Amino acid sequence: MTCSRCRGLMLSEYLFDLDGGVERWVTSWRCVNCGQRDDAVIQRHRRARPAKEQFTLETFMPRRADTFLQEHAGPQQAAA
Repeated sequence: MTCSRCRGLMLSEYLFDLDGGVERWVTSWRCVNCGQRDDAVIQRHRRARPAKEQFTLETFMPRRADTFLQEHAGPQQAAA
């Protein structure tokens, strides 16, 4: 199995889970290169999450984006 972040080698690990007051061993995957973890709960959350949204300055400040860009533009951008 390869890591979704860095394409490194994933190793299976057994972890002790205390979720919900039930003590049990669960299988998790860990990347040798970057340390990313992957297990059933993480996979379920990824499937339930909506597609990534592109966030821009206009998304957060739609009315003030132009003013902000004009005030903080460098000399090269101001002349353009």
